Amino acid sequence: NKNKIPKEIKKTLILKKKLSPYESKIFINNIILYNLLINVSKINKNYKMTSNIITTDIISLIKKNKIKKNLIIDQQKLSDIIEKLSNKIINNSISKKIINIMLHENTLTIEEIIQKYKFKQINNTTEINIICEDIIKKNNKQVKEYKNGKFKLINFFVGELMKLSKGKININTAKEILIKKLDESE
Repeated sequence: NKNKIPKEIKKTLILKKKLSPYESKIFINNIILYNLLINVSKINKNYKMTSNIITTDIISLIKKNKIKKNLIIDQQKLSDIIEKLSNKIINNSISKKIINIMLHENTLTIEEIIQKYKFKQINNTTEINIICEDIIKKNNKQVKEYKNGKFKLINFFVGELMKLSKGKININTAKEILIKKLDESE
């Protein structure tokens, strides 16, 4: 198959670029995705995050939109998304939405998409505290169950955080604050 790349590149991807064997296999079997990885990583120097975005979000969108040929992804824009992710301006949930928009509205810059759709991640701890307090107030039954040892309910609360913030909350910070508030609640 002319779209395959040499197997020795797999070693480089795994050993030097720190990709998983699964990710490496995807790139070895698809020259277009491999070139996207190499070119975007040249811009942003972040092979792992670039690989994650390509192997999850982009492949998922290709399948969902039934794109067979002529997938054109602006490498600079993809690099901009990865930079915004690493600087915690957006989260994974938002990056998926931006990539989908980017495929359909490719005249906008990533910054314009973030502004137009109000996609900026919520990092403000005061705002996150308010959202967490609201969730705790509205879910007395689940709070009691959590406090009685049903710790898997944290996933329910995380879901509520995502729902209330429309997927825009910094989930790591929010989860930390939420657990602290749950432990302090009566």
